[in-house]
Amino acid sequence: MTWFVALTALALLLQAGVLLAIFLTLRRMSEAARGLQRRMEEQVSPILDNVDEITTTVRESSRSVLEDIAGLSRDARRQVQKFDALTDELADRVRLQIIRLDQLLSQALSNLERAGTAVRENVVGPVREATAVIQGVKAAIDFLAARRERHRGRQQSDEELFI
Repeated sequence: MTWFVALTALALLLQAGVLLAIFLTLRRMSEAARGLQRRMEEQVSPILDNVDEITTTVRESSRSVLEDIAGLSRDARRQVQKFDALTDELADRVRLQIIRLDQLLSQALSNLERAGTAVRENVVGPVREATAVIQGVKAAIDFLAARRERHRGRQQSDEELFI
């Protein structure tokens, strides 16, 4: 039994040594991990702070940019609406001017046609009548002239016969 007690004591001492070695190794590893954690925090913390500042700045800037874009789109929409109203008004005015021009041209053509008719009735008709009268007078003169020549021709024939 002494051997058994000695063997058990030796196993316990060996187990205690292994546990002590494991404890010391774990403590060293824990301290190394804490050191690594501190170094990581020292290096990563400024990066995270910068990222946080950047996201805050970007968020504020993007909000400002989005507000500006919204304002620009509202202004652009108002300008387009004004331009649309202006083009509609311009089209209406042009349409009215075209209608007035059409009426003026129709009236001018109607007046021109009436003037042509009046010229035909008041100038051409009397001119035709005057031409007809002149032709009649000319025909009468020609007739009288031809008769006189015939009459002269007879007188000469009569005188020739008489001689």
